[in-house]
Order: sequence, then structure tokens, then C-alpha cells
Amino acid sequence: MKTSICSIALAIIAPILLGANEESLNSYRIVGEYIANEANLGEVQETAGSRNANKIDLSTAEIRIVYEIPLDNGETEIVELGSDRFVDGRVVFEGEIDEPTDVRISIKELENQWKWVYTMIIPGGEEINFAMVDDGDVCLALVGVSNRVKNPQNKFTILGDLSSIEKDLSRAHVLVTETSVNAGTLNAISSGNMILRNGKFLFEGEAEHPTVVQITVSTLRASGVSDSDSLFEQTSAIVEPGAEILIHSQGEHNEFVATSGAGRHAKIIESWRQSREYLELEERFNVAER
Repeated sequence: MKTSICSIALAIIAPILLGANEESLNSYRIVGEYIANEANLGEVQETAGSRNANKIDLSTAEIRIVYEIPLDNGETEIVELGSDRFVDGRVVFEGEIDEPTDVRISIKELENQWKWVYTMIIPGGEEINFAMVDDGDVCLALVGVSNRVKNPQNKFTILGDLSSIEKDLSRAHVLVTETSVNAGTLNAISSGNMILRNGKFLFEGEAEHPTVVQITVSTLRASGVSDSDSLFEQTSAIVEPGAEILIHSQGEHNEFVATSGAGRHAKIIESWRQSREYLELEERFNVAER
């Protein structure tokens, strides 16, 4: 199990490691790309996203990165790390930071429309990659990797390998979210919106105690996706400090499966899925779907 997880993680982060900035132990590097709406390439863009943006030129939209500092009066101060525009579909932010910091990456022209994604900058950490995706609506997404770990003692890992699915998942979106009643709070587990890298994704998060999370992969928000390539799949997992969860698909219906081999996820969810009652129910469902 660990060999498989390590292999997938290396495949996801190897391209990032090759581009890591080694000049300073406090350095960071964030690289963004603009992914155009394939349905409108070569045409005047009149997508919903373009209309919402008052027809701004998305290919040169300004990207801003900020973080918040709590003040004594209970309010927060917003500090801007940088802002820049896409050049030839690419934007790069480099600098130094003293401690792991939650930051918000946003489209400056569309900030009032909730066009942003959160990530964490770690001093001397791997390069962070994000994309602005125009799929009829415009969204920001991390590419392949989301790391939200400040306290390594509470770290868990969710690795997804969906490369066996014979569909075009280049515009599939991934989201890992906590399913508890506290999911609406700032400290709730959330990967933020991600898109796959070569059919794979990696989320490293924190859990102080066993927590149920939901993993969703969907192409439904992407325009121009054919029926044969459409996908909406969900599965659940129990995360806790030290947990390593692998997400993969199985069967002709590409059913998502979360496996761990250890911890509460293995004892509660995996053992249930391997029970005779569950397997019989699954077989009846598959027969009905044919």
C-alpha cells in the first residue's frame, strides 16, 4: 500500500520539484496558467463567464494573492503579497515568507463574484500550481496538489489515481470536503477546488481526530464535455492523523473506491464494503444498470 501511495505522490509532485526555487529556505513560487474555453477558441468569447466579467479579457486578467492578519479588535487586515497579469497565458509569483501562511488567490476583476481559491504557502516548499479555467463560467483551481498542513502531527494524505478511467478528465474538478456539522467553519477540512494532473491528485490536510470527508470528481461544470466523457463520482473516507487514503476506480461503471489498509477507515468503511451483504447489493445494482 505504501509503495503504491509513494509512487503516485512522486508522479504528481516530481514536475513541481524540478522547478522548485532553492535560492532561500523561505522562498516560495506560485505559477498560474489560463485555460481557455475550448468551445469558443478562435471565436469572440460570449461565454457566461465573459458576460459576468463584463467582457474582460480573461487571458490577461489580473491575479491577486493576499493573506489576512488578525487584529486586536477582532477584525482582520488584508495584506497583498502580489498582483500581476497573465502573459501568454502564464503568471508567476516569487518571494519569501517566514511561516506557513494561508493565502487567497483571486481574479481581481471578479473578486465580488467569489472567484478565488485558497492554498497554503510553505517557506521553501514545492512550487504551487493553479489555473484559471474558463468553462463557460470562470473558476480558479489548484493543479494536481493541495497542501494545507501546518502541523505535521495531524497530517493525513489522500491520493487519487484515476488514470485508468477511459475518459477525457483534463477538465475534471476535484473537491475534498468535511461532511460534519462544522463543515461551514473556517477550520473545516477542505482541499479547495482542484483539477487533475495526468489523471492524478494529491491532498495533504490536517485532522485532529477521525473525521469523515467526501471526495467528489466531476466534469459537470465544464462546457463542451461530451456525454461519453461526463463524470460525477463521489466516495467517502475517514481521515485521522497519519492516515493515507488511496482513491481509485473499479468496474465498468468507474465506481470510486477509497482504500487505506489501516486505521479507522479500514476498520469501518473497507470492512463494510467487503461484507457479503454489501457485495450482493452492489452486484444487484450493477445488473440493474446494464
